[in-house]
Amino acid sequence: MKTNRKLETREEEFKLMNGEVKQLLASARDYLLNMELPPSEIATVRPAPRDGKSQADKDEVTEVDKPKGTPVNTKTGASRR
Repeated sequence: MKTNRKLETREEEFKLMNGEVKQLLASARDYLLNMELPPSEIATVRPAPRDGKSQADKDEVTEVDKPKGTPVNTKTGASRR
């Protein structure tokens, strides 16, 4: 009888600790999910294209590529003369 009572006590203590651990993990998860992290520098880096030219190189129109009378920088609409 004494052994059964000890076992029941240990089971109750285990259930209480299990509940406390679950509550602690939930609190830690909520804290981490609500944190404001600084922006990642990795997110601003573009992956290198496979053909060796960057996207900026492809977007830029040079004097040789442009027909006469069209602006060099097509993004801003400015022309060079």
